[in-house]
Amino acid sequence: MKKYILPVISILTIGMFLAVPVFAQDYPYGTIPDLKVGDVIGESGLFMKILNWTFNIIIILGLIYILFAGYRYMTSGGDSAKVQAALQNLIYALIGIAIAILARALVNFVVGWVSTGTFQI
Repeated sequence: MKKYILPVISILTIGMFLAVPVFAQDYPYGTIPDLKVGDVIGESGLFMKILNWTFNIIIILGLIYILFAGYRYMTSGGDSAKVQAALQNLIYALIGIAIAILARALVNFVVGWVSTGTFQI
């Protein structure tokens, strides 16, 4: 198996270099379309879509972590070390969610400022 790795990598590398002229051709309509800042950074741009998905995943993970901390608290059986660990987990989850919300607010502020040229709060 190891003796086939180098030839496969070599063939893939040569193939990529042969494909470069194909990607270097002109845009089909003769000109490259102008991209505006709003297309990438604006309120409906690619950056904001990625940010929305990431933010939603972080909030869902934070809520799952809160439920896990509650489960650990309920099953601690009165053991003070387990109760303290569960409370620490709860505090960490709440701090994580708060940081995510503040980061989202900061990004919205900067994106609003960059895309429109005005400050939005």
